[in-house]
Amino acid sequence: MGILLNNKTRLPGILTHCLLLLLLGFGCGLDSLEDDGGFECSVNANFNAVVKRVSFHKMNPKTLLPPDVFTVYTEEWCDPMMDDCNTCLHINITLNATGLLKIKGFIVQEMSQDYAMKIVKYKKSQDVQLWSVQLECCAVETDQDITVALFTVPDLSLGIIKTYSMSEPDPQELHFHFEHFPERREIVVSLTEGLEANTRLCYDNFLCDTLRLNESDVIQKVSTSKNTTLRYDYLLPCLCIEAFYDGPNSLRKQKCPFREYNEAYNTDFWNIFLGEVEDNSSMVMYFVKRCYHDTHVSLCEKKGPHCSTIHDAVIKTQDIETDDICQVEYSLADVDIGPNLCFQFEVSNRRYVKCPDLKDRLWDASVELQLFNTLITISTEKALRFNVEVCKPNNNTGQCDPLPPVYNFTTDEEDHQGAVQVTIPKLALGHCVKVWRSDVRFSHKYLFCPDFSHKHLGLVSLGLALAVFTLFASLFLIYQRIWKTFTAPLWRRTVLLVYTPDSPEYKILICAFADFLQKILGCEVILDLWDMTTISQIGMMPWFSKKRELVSERKGSVIFVWSKRTMSMYKKWTTSTWTTHDALDPVNLFGAAMAFLHKDLESGVRKEILSNYSVVYFEGLCEKQDIPNNFRKLSRYRLLKDFYRLVSKLQDTPCLPPRCLIKAVAKYLMRKLISSERTMGLKKNLEHCRQRLHEGVR
Repeated sequence: MGILLNNKTRLPGILTHCLLLLLLGFGCGLDSLEDDGGFECSVNANFNAVVKRVSFHKMNPKTLLPPDVFTVYTEEWCDPMMDDCNTCLHINITLNATGLLKIKGFIVQEMSQDYAMKIVKYKKSQDVQLWSVQLECCAVETDQDITVALFTVPDLSLGIIKTYSMSEPDPQELHFHFEHFPERREIVVSLTEGLEANTRLCYDNFLCDTLRLNESDVIQKVSTSKNTTLRYDYLLPCLCIEAFYDGPNSLRKQKCPFREYNEAYNTDFWNIFLGEVEDNSSMVMYFVKRCYHDTHVSLCEKKGPHCSTIHDAVIKTQDIETDDICQVEYSLADVDIGPNLCFQFEVSNRRYVKCPDLKDRLWDASVELQLFNTLITISTEKALRFNVEVCKPNNNTGQCDPLPPVYNFTTDEEDHQGAVQVTIPKLALGHCVKVWRSDVRFSHKYLFCPDFSHKHLGLVSLGLALAVFTLFASLFLIYQRIWKTFTAPLWRRTVLLVYTPDSPEYKILICAFADFLQKILGCEVILDLWDMTTISQIGMMPWFSKKRELVSERKGSVIFVWSKRTMSMYKKWTTSTWTTHDALDPVNLFGAAMAFLHKDLESGVRKEILSNYSVVYFEGLCEKQDIPNNFRKLSRYRLLKDFYRLVSKLQDTPCLPPRCLIKAVAKYLMRKLISSERTMGLKKNLEHCRQRLHEGVR
């Protein structure tokens, strides 16, 4: 397609502006004229087009195209930064090419000019049925008539000629306000005065580019009584709000509030990605630009959170224009690609650092300390050259000071896919190793600091660990033996308590003693006071017989709790003064025990049977001489003094020598038992019984 327009006069500022657009390559996907002379316009088509300026003479078409194929109109464009307004001419061409198979493009000529603009479809672009071409921002002045002719390429004798009369723009000024809602990506526009107007969002790239391909989809009506909501996809610094009245020469007013908005310089703005190259020493990045901006790019070396600029690195820049996007290629040769060498982009005093990933590095290294040397292993997929040097960390500067010499080597060309191993002298304690590529100009020195404690003190640590383990194992076995000796049998020892019901306080004391045996020493205690329901059903004698057999099966113990009352009842039982009532009393435990156990207490009983019996008495409630001679064959314990001996008896262990360490530990455990809460309760009940006995005697 080509365009020629006739202007009697031109504004130098307008021409300068349009030429600036052409020189800077404004508008990705727009073709523009590069030759000098003629009328400058930006061209946008729905196909890949080639734009040329050609000499053309006046001609008359034999067949006229429909009038709606060719439209001409103007608009006023104001630069909010320059505070300057200019008039732009727009030409739209829309042609249904169905049946016109030979058409290749168009020629547009301003009738008073010797030059025309030729726009033809690129040979590799796909065929289109509906041809759509826009010529935007053609520099014109007011108060002139412009005659424009449109012809087809090749010449099919089809065309149309139109004359457009310029007029002064509407002097009425438009005032509007807006409110931004970033969480919803919306901008609400309102008018303070004036008639109904049009409003839209656009990206200010010298011209205000629409957010959609079809501008009618984004233009909204706004008035003083009705606000409008405009939505956007990307919040960018060049996002602007434009408002204008209806009419061919209406002044368009813009507000671009996000140029200094920090949130606008986000990941949508910094749309940068790393490119793939076959060369293993070149780094390429692409910056997809949605806004026109001056960009300064430099190479920097990343050290922690900071990236230090490398000033002698020259980065090449190349614009890549396509139909939909505009991107710039930045490339640097002779560099080792890795996560520590990055491109630093600077736009409007804002910086963004883009680094390759670790997986993009062509090689990897490891350092291992051996007995007499240091082994360096490098894995690479290419044939590369490397340098290695030893350094000493400096705490004052935070650097690693190099120590000569520098070792260099090259990976094998024929076997570069494997791992290459290099040995250097053994490192001194605390020293590190730096490894970097030497076949490129820009390379990061990677620091490796081995774990010296892991290698040099390994055997010592192992020996110390074994010693500590042996010590703890021995202590654990000793503790386990002591604990097993003094506590393990308690949980399975079954104890049957036999007593005489002297008084209610004495029964409470017996219950406290049984609770102590069960809760503190872990014995299984059988007490008639805890099983009265069964005794009332079957009687004392059958109940006692059944429990005595249970104690024998479990190799338990029968404990007689002796008192002065027990002694008097025993005398009645031995002198035949035991009444029938006493013998038949269903709750008389002592009578049932004596009736059942008298054979075991005779002089001819075996010692192993007598060892299952014990006699205990509480100090103050009974004396040693109150125990009859027959019971003196049994083990006797005075409570609470002989607790340790009673525990040894219940555990079925002999008394230990006084000087034995285990006995000392056992006594310590008994002191803990005696100081427990249940033992203190047992002492209180014993004091109550003593007081009651003293009052009864008095």
